[in-house]
Amino acid sequence: MTDGVDALELLERIRRARDWAADQRDRALLVGEEPGEGQFEALPAAIDGAVFRAVVQVLDEILEPGSGQPKA
Repeated sequence: MTDGVDALELLERIRRARDWAADQRDRALLVGEEPGEGQFEALPAAIDGAVFRAVVQVLDEILEPGSGQPKA
């Protein structure tokens, strides 16, 4: 774990993490919208969706600074 990585490798790792978090966010949102989901089953999916949405926003900001700024 003490081996250094170059900038391109670090960028690729961040992109992969962002893509994984986006997939998890989308999966959580789909689970929360499934027919027959009760209030108690949908809550964990909504929480997971919110968490992964935040992770995606942070990684997007790292990859493209200023992308998370609110539009005027």
